[in-house]
Amino acid sequence: MKTTCLTRDTILEAAQEGALLLTVNKRLARQLRQAFDQRMNQEGHLAWRTPQILSLNVWLRQILVSLGGDSQLLGRFAALHLWENVIEEDATETGNDLLHLSKTALQAAEAHQLLQDYGLEIETSHLTADQEAFCRWRQAYQQRCRDGHWVDEAGLLGLALREVVQKRVSVAASTLFIGFDDISPQLAVLAGELAARYGCDARFVTVEGTPGCSALLACQDRATEVRAAALWARDLLASGETNIGVVVPDLPRYQSLIKRIFPAEIDPRARLNPALEEESFTLSLGERASDMGLVFAALKVLEPGLRLSMDEASFLLRTPYLKGSQQEVTTRSRCELGLRFLRKKTFSLSRLEDVSRKQPFPCPQMGDIWKSLREFRSGQRRQLPGAWASTFSRLLVDLGWPGERALNSQDYQLYKAWQEKILPQLASLDGISPPVSHGMALSLLRRIASETVFQPEGPQSPLQIMGLPGRGLILFCPPPGKPLTKCLIPVANVNWNTRIVSASVCLDRPQTSG
Repeated sequence: MKTTCLTRDTILEAAQEGALLLTVNKRLARQLRQAFDQRMNQEGHLAWRTPQILSLNVWLRQILVSLGGDSQLLGRFAALHLWENVIEEDATETGNDLLHLSKTALQAAEAHQLLQDYGLEIETSHLTADQEAFCRWRQAYQQRCRDGHWVDEAGLLGLALREVVQKRVSVAASTLFIGFDDISPQLAVLAGELAARYGCDARFVTVEGTPGCSALLACQDRATEVRAAALWARDLLASGETNIGVVVPDLPRYQSLIKRIFPAEIDPRARLNPALEEESFTLSLGERASDMGLVFAALKVLEPGLRLSMDEASFLLRTPYLKGSQQEVTTRSRCELGLRFLRKKTFSLSRLEDVSRKQPFPCPQMGDIWKSLREFRSGQRRQLPGAWASTFSRLLVDLGWPGERALNSQDYQLYKAWQEKILPQLASLDGISPPVSHGMALSLLRRIASETVFQPEGPQSPLQIMGLPGRGLILFCPPPGKPLTKCLIPVANVNWNTRIVSASVCLDRPQTSG
């Protein structure tokens, strides 16, 4: 489908006139809203109507909510869990063993998404054994969704299309789809139906950028590659730039290096004082919630078992996310030292409680924590995931989680993510999963936390590090209108108002020509 190229100002003017802007992701929607607010401030407005700037996924969810009725959204994790159940049941019936159930479910969900996006159905004749298995899984999955009155994310676009055809959706006079490099047939049909049924000006739009050319820098290894990007960003920050981007297609492989090298190169003082780092710059990097301190501590507390290893006991004695961590910091450290002198690999919770209450360095609040854990872990029973979510929440409150200290911005946002995203996703499995044991419930919760990417919200960062699907070069992006001595090339959908100034490539893996 043809895409129209518009300037940033034209797009913002359309939003000011009431157009609906649908973006490819939340990041782009957030940037457009910020740019719109800046435009209104510069024009001297004291108040203005909130623009209709949404990611496509949020808009589709709003349509589902507006319909009312019995249909409910089946979240991504719940949908994957349903795929796993369906595939496991089919494997039991057919006797076909699977080595990687979770990966098979993920691939089946992706195939289902593609079929939905293209509005296709599989021809059932002349299929291989694997294709026949997928057809069985998909049929069973869709039947379970119909029985449960669920709409998964793959079906949201088809649902919206049906509602648009029947003219049951409130639509603006103009709808701009922004940032869609890969336009699926279903999305193209949706835009066409908006125009045909409502007379709506529905167009796919790209933001007009400044043309440029490229430069390639060869690096010996990934660490050298990341350091080159950090030094480049440091020079731009020193020159007063306030909008710098580093795009890393293979972000998970680079993330630990980025977190170590960027702060050290850009502002070494921040390594000694984390508060300075927040004042000088912020790295726009998402992390798995399960790896973050506050959530990691919660998952450790919720583990089953009446015996703890020395390392597990030591962690709970030292963590700041439990009650008494500030009042008993000295006695708990001495209690830990006493446990290490015993030279035992494991300790029962009863033994840990006795040691914590003994003289000469008692820590009674820690003793209460061991007691609560012992009572909780002794009462093993099977219950629905939603009941486990409530049980876990009550235990954490009883243990004083998230601790006595005033939460900083990041920990507060993590706490809210735990309460509003992670635990509710566990509870959403009630209609899919039978009653499960403590260990299984915690395994599900840990998977949810590990798949929840946490990125703290805050002021606009002068330095943004973001990822893209796939593997390739690290791209360095300066703000527009700031040409440097290096060459520039435009890159679609990286940041709606940035360009590429340079690219580095690591030589420790095979490269393709061109």
